[in-house]
Amino acid sequence: MSDHPKCHPGTRVALLNRLIAWATALAYTYPIIWLHGPAGSGKSAIQRTIAQLLHERGVLLASFFFFRAAAGRNSANNFIATIAYQVALVIPATRPHIEQAITRNPLIFSLSLWDQAQAMILSPILAILREPSFNTRHRPRIFIIDGLDECEDPDGQCRILDVLCRVLQRLPVPFALIIASRPEHRIRGAFDLGELNRCSSRLSLDNSYGCDLDIMKFLVDKFDNIRKLHPFRAYLPESWPTQEVIDNLVVKATGQFIYVSTVDKFISSIRHNPAERLDVLLGNLDAGKLKPFEQLDSLYSVIFHAIDQADLAGTLRVLGIVMGLSLRRRQYPPATSNNPMPYSPRFIERLLGLRPGGVRCLLFDLESLLTIDDDDWEIRFFHASLSDYLFDKSRSGQFWIDAEMIYADIAQQCLLRLISEPLDWTGKYYGNHIIG
Repeated sequence: MSDHPKCHPGTRVALLNRLIAWATALAYTYPIIWLHGPAGSGKSAIQRTIAQLLHERGVLLASFFFFRAAAGRNSANNFIATIAYQVALVIPATRPHIEQAITRNPLIFSLSLWDQAQAMILSPILAILREPSFNTRHRPRIFIIDGLDECEDPDGQCRILDVLCRVLQRLPVPFALIIASRPEHRIRGAFDLGELNRCSSRLSLDNSYGCDLDIMKFLVDKFDNIRKLHPFRAYLPESWPTQEVIDNLVVKATGQFIYVSTVDKFISSIRHNPAERLDVLLGNLDAGKLKPFEQLDSLYSVIFHAIDQADLAGTLRVLGIVMGLSLRRRQYPPATSNNPMPYSPRFIERLLGLRPGGVRCLLFDLESLLTIDDDDWEIRFFHASLSDYLFDKSRSGQFWIDAEMIYADIAQQCLLRLISEPLDWTGKYYGNHIIG
């Protein structure tokens, strides 16, 4: 864990302080906190940081960091065994009880997650809590689970949540859990129902915790380090980079730390002039064979690979039209501000002749990149850089969206709608035309 990125010093301060205050309390109104946010929003860095801080305070009991690309960390198979191993290390008195459970049933690791958890986590902890000499007040009691969405079995994700909730309910002294994931439908649905809903609170990584200010600090500190330490620092302009450039990068990041982390890694290369690398990022210089956003592109590609192949073409078509209309609206703002947003799901469904709910179905697997409000009025993207990826063939490859084809598609669909639904000049359509 120590080798993986943690929160940049001086960032996420309010959020980390809140989590520490909650974790070190003597009792919990809600023993589970679900930390959720879009892809690339820094959840894992926060979890690693809070794990280290709680370890230093002696209250971290066990942690598990799911990771899709790592065997052993991308499924529920090793989850309970890993947690039990850490419990035995942190609270040595539990070790004999855990060893006895394994000795009694050598096939224990093939049992259900709940049976494993009962035998190797719940029962050993309950056994030592009965001992008069055991001091519960200052003992480790916090579980940290990160990246639950990276467990490849969606049903396994729900089983893990159910097991953890049941374990916490059966422990008589305060134990608690911080769990982080993307707000994907299965996980969100689990937190909406039953006991998990009643014993948990939610913490969203939105700008209420000053994400933009944290990203600004990250960039300013990184650029300052480059000016002081980089081998090419003597060749940098005195005012490099301008505040306008930094502000634009903050806007482009839209609260996602993976964007500015990618920017930093590309610009900080000790073999290249940072000013030239920044110009490549900003599009002022030809990138050639360079891949300045490789880390970010990999994240997007993993998400798009998960889309059902039968839906992929339709999904990209909807995304292209929404983004194309949005770009068009920014370039040519409507004369009045009371025009409805032209890219609501209902509008796109009517434009493309889709059934009601068709847009929501096609975008179902992209919940870590966008959200659709409950009234189907607006599609909101978490990542401003997503359109850059999708409209650049060198970056998105098989997921590339041809902007010219999108605008031709929009024009064709508009003509079809006009032919099939003649304009009513009494005002039904006036001021509410498609392009806006």
